[in-house]
Amino acid sequence: MNTPKEQASLPCNKVFNIPELLAQIVFHLNNDDDSDKDGNGGEKAKSLRTLLNVCRLWHSLFAPYVWKEVTLPGPSTHKRLSGLLRYRTHIQKLTCNVVTKKTLKALTRPHNENNKNKNICNNELTNLKTLHLTFDRNSIWIFYTHLETFFLQTSYNSSSLSTISIKFDATVLDSRLLWSLSQLPCLEDLRLETERYNHMALGLNDLCREILVCCTGLRSFRMESAYRYRDYVPRLVRWKVEVVGRVARRVGGWTPECVEDAIARRGQGGLLTKSKGRELSSSTAQRQQRELKSGDSPLVLRANKNNNNNNNNNGPTISNGIRSKSRGRSNLRRLQLRHCSFDTLVFSDVIKRTSQLEELDVQALFYRGSSDIMGIVTRHCRHLRTLRLSGRNEGMSIEAIAKLLLGLPRLEEFFMVLNNSELPAWQSLDTHLLTEHEREQEHGGGHRHPLKTLSIKGYYKETLATLLEILSLNSLYLSTLTIGSPWFFQIFMEHIPGNLYSPFAPLVERQTPSRDLFSRPWSTLKDSLVRLDMSTTILVDREVAGKVFVRLQELRVLKGLYVSARHVKDWFPKNFTITLPTPLSPRQANNNNPDNSPDNSVGIGYRAIDRAYIMQHLPTGTHSFPCLQDMIVRGEDRNVPVPFEITVSEAVFLIAAMPCLEYLCLKRGSVGEKTLKSLSGAFPEYFRKIPEERVGWIDERVS
Repeated sequence: MNTPKEQASLPCNKVFNIPELLAQIVFHLNNDDDSDKDGNGGEKAKSLRTLLNVCRLWHSLFAPYVWKEVTLPGPSTHKRLSGLLRYRTHIQKLTCNVVTKKTLKALTRPHNENNKNKNICNNELTNLKTLHLTFDRNSIWIFYTHLETFFLQTSYNSSSLSTISIKFDATVLDSRLLWSLSQLPCLEDLRLETERYNHMALGLNDLCREILVCCTGLRSFRMESAYRYRDYVPRLVRWKVEVVGRVARRVGGWTPECVEDAIARRGQGGLLTKSKGRELSSSTAQRQQRELKSGDSPLVLRANKNNNNNNNNNGPTISNGIRSKSRGRSNLRRLQLRHCSFDTLVFSDVIKRTSQLEELDVQALFYRGSSDIMGIVTRHCRHLRTLRLSGRNEGMSIEAIAKLLLGLPRLEEFFMVLNNSELPAWQSLDTHLLTEHEREQEHGGGHRHPLKTLSIKGYYKETLATLLEILSLNSLYLSTLTIGSPWFFQIFMEHIPGNLYSPFAPLVERQTPSRDLFSRPWSTLKDSLVRLDMSTTILVDREVAGKVFVRLQELRVLKGLYVSARHVKDWFPKNFTITLPTPLSPRQANNNNPDNSPDNSVGIGYRAIDRAYIMQHLPTGTHSFPCLQDMIVRGEDRNVPVPFEITVSEAVFLIAAMPCLEYLCLKRGSVGEKTLKSLSGAFPEYFRKIPEERVGWIDERVS
């Protein structure tokens, strides 16, 4: 914990300013009799009772904060769960790293064990909002009715449970267990992470569609398939677990044959059957059936209320305790499908159900036929505002991209990962978009496409040529642009000393754009581009880097620039030299820093340098960015053959070339610790911590 400043108090100290709390503590202390009248330890007993009363008071006040978030790291014993669930009414976020049959039984069992009138739908998790569950090999003996009963009781007692994250080992567990999520009508945010040994062996095609059918109230759904190598699990252990899993599925009692069976039981849960398929007593079953048919069951009333409040009467409703079997459209707004194997027909069916989507992420799908995927998205997702898409040569053509942009009139952010071996002719994109723009003007329209953010990354060599072509477009009014490749691919293909591929002349030729690209005029993006990410753009040598930074000065409103340390070194003029003033002595440092800040606590300080001192050393004809406010340098990996580190002179040159600079962010690995410390002491106004909102536009994800 950081040491507070003078005359400052920690947040926990503010508790002592509560008059009612102090009055109660003083009351208990005043009742403590210091005299030992009987001589048998009465004084000690009185003190213990006083201490106990004070502790109970503290616990009654702070229990809602202490038990707000609870994590069960592993398989828990009955005693541990009983003690933990004593405060279950305060739990808002529950994380179970290992879910077993015993854990579910403890969570579904009513707390008051001595109560003869036990309510089967009372697990008392009344304030639960977020739930994280992990089903692995220890969860083999969990059956469908266990999960169904748990979700039903949780939904009955807590209408605030809206976020669930499930990590599911699909190699040994039946994916039909997830159909029990249909018992949660209030569920709005679902994240499903499946583990498997082989992405081709797991049929996830239908799982996504079935989840959307079960959970009609979802607003956000993310399904990610995490790959796990076979070498991590011994073959004998894996074979044993798979055999036990098949046995468990055979003796696991009743399991829905199709998703409609699970939906039909919504509002009933596991009430008519027990964990192993044994029926309840005839009188209990008949009473529950009468309540369900008449609509007087508390489950039906609660489910109808939650459904009306959360789905705004758009989804299917419960009639006589039975959910309608209609597979209507979903209210989903955000869908993320990552590292999954999908068939085009299944993906089309999923997209048809989610016509209200505003954000779609389908990166790293193991399939072919990107043009079909883009056509499906264009036809059914007219409300999309953010799209992340991966593709291949046959799908990511300029014609397909133009049709996609024209078919999505509200698209504002477009992120695509290209795996092309040949560079598309981006200049022809203007022809398609401008032609459509002129056609709309003839019919009284003519609004420019609202796309503001464009990110193009991929495993190709012509990153600089792509950057120059996009900057010369006239049909898009972009404010944020990202061009490059994954950083490891850039290091692999970059022409640097020590790189095994550097001697190959054809590679250098493909990375060097033609003269025509350098001479093309920039008209539209010159007045619209605010943020540019070229940190993974390959610049072949100093000559090319100099040409690029000369052209970048034409961007009149550019305020954020993200580059690599290699770019800075290639841009840095050789005739620029500057040295920092001599560090202050320990006595001078202490005199200039009476508060003993951490920078000067080691006995060495630095004088702050004025910009005028730098400008007099700046060579004539140097590039200048008059509007740039944020200069961010990408971090470097120490495992590369030739890591680049920015020197003092290069950092000072960046400050001098940008008159309006506010933040100079040198990420970890791009500068040495001693160099960064000296720069921070000499230029404290530039090396402050940059706010998160000013770097949030940088997309570091690689698919």
